[in-house]
Parts: sequence; structure tokens; C-alpha cells
Amino acid sequence: MKLSVVIPTLGRIQLTETIKRLHNSSIRPLEILICIPSSSELLADIKLFNNIQIIRTLKKGQVYQRSIGFKIAKGDYVLQLDDDVYLEKDSIRKLINCINSSNEKKAIAPNYRWLGTDTSVFESKRSKLSNWIMNGFDGYKPGTISKVGIGFGLNFGSKFKEENKSEWLPGGCILHRADNLIIKDYFPFSGKAYSEDLIHSFLLEKNGVKLYVCKNAIAYIEPIFYSDSLEELNKQYKVTKYFVYLSGRGQLRLKIYYFLRFIQKSLKAVTKKVFGVKKFYKKN
Repeated sequence: MKLSVVIPTLGRIQLTETIKRLHNSSIRPLEILICIPSSSELLADIKLFNNIQIIRTLKKGQVYQRSIGFKIAKGDYVLQLDDDVYLEKDSIRKLINCINSSNEKKAIAPNYRWLGTDTSVFESKRSKLSNWIMNGFDGYKPGTISKVGIGFGLNFGSKFKEENKSEWLPGGCILHRADNLIIKDYFPFSGKAYSEDLIHSFLLEKNGVKLYVCKNAIAYIEPIFYSDSLEELNKQYKVTKYFVYLSGRGQLRLKIYYFLRFIQKSLKAVTKKVFGVKKFYKKN
């Protein structure tokens, strides 16, 4: 069995731990393809590893960089992996067991947990009202994509099986058979790749690939802090609108949801500014 791992990166130091985990895996990759733009400095320490190939890309972009790696990967199986996803020792073996459990075309993702707390990344903290705005009377349904084009992840409990169907797979770690890869750059935006995993999942399913999450294959990630700016929210809206159009979902609920998000963030920004000014004058 030949396994290629494709990691798009900007050279961050977290990549060192990601690669160490791969080398400590019960199944060691044939090759690890580090896809990094020519303009980026590789900060990670990879000198100790002899199965790593550095692929310099002409431009940056997570999906573009990954697609370059996909095109040259030699393995029968290809694992796409972000540079800050840390796999348990047996996670790759469990993913491979899942993908080979039947003859259907499959892509498999792991169970994502927060590093340090070992709790589900997809534990829902939204209110019932928020879930209704996003998904109508269907509300919060793990493993589905809401009516506004935002994914609900699988938050595993005792009722779940080893292998669970999902409408989408988070892009941080997915195992593919090489002949099922989507090798084109399908993300027509610059900057952070918001919702690229939803677009990717849609295209995989369009090609007849079934999407599953393996409960016992564990991947750890560190807490993520997104920008709270209106500019970033606008970028999210544009990408989500593109996905909603691509997947044939209605636009009205999407527009209402993001209109409310824009109001919420605007009020938060104004409140922060006003109280910041009051605090300044109080000190002086």
C-alpha cells in the first residue's frame, strides 16, 4: 500500500509537529509533499525526514497549492492534510480501513478534537433561534449543510457508528483513493479559503464519491481565532453565496442570515469604539 500525503502550507512552525506525527504513525507515508509558494519561507524543521519533497508553487492559495501536490502524488491513496492537524498514531490505519470497508467510491475524514481539552470541534454552541435562521425547522442536524450554506459537523456520541455518512467533509484532513481526486483549482477567490471544504465536498459527491467520517480516527487541532472584521465577514459572504449558487440552494435565507450577521458585527464594533472612548476619557 502506497500513501502520499499532500500538505499546502505557508511554512508555519506548526508543520514540524504535523510531520512528526506522520512519522510516528503506524502506517508511514511513501512521500510527504510540502506545497509552499516560492515567496514563503519554510520555518518548520524537516531536516530529519527523508521522505519529504518540497514543491514550490507559483502562487499561494490553499486549494491551488493542494492541487499541485495532487497532480504529482504517486500513492494509491492520497491524504490531504493541513499543516496544523495532528493525527493520532493509528488514525491513518483507521481511515484506510474505513475507505476499504466496501467497494463504493469514498472519501474519509477523521473525528476532529480540540488539542488540550479532547472535546469535539463541532460541539454546537448556537442558540435554537440561530439554528432556525440558518436551517429553518430542520434546525441543527449534524453532518449536514444548512440552508444558508454553512456546514454542521458531526459531534460524536455513543449513537454513532465507526463509519458515518456526511454531506460534507472538513478540508483539514481527508483520505482519498488516487483515482477519485479532484485535481483542478476549484476555488475562484483570493485570501483565506472560506468554505472551500463545502465546495470540494459538493464536487466529490457530484463525481459519485460518498463522504464518510471515521469516528475512531482522531485528529487534533488547536483553537482557531478568526478575524472579527466586517471585511472578513464580507469575504465569507461572497464565498458562501458562490457555494449556495453552485449547489442549487436558495439565496433569500442566506441574504437574511448575513444581513443579521453584518448588523450584529456593526453594533459590536460601534459599542467597542464608544466604550473604548469612554474608558480613555475616564483614565485621563
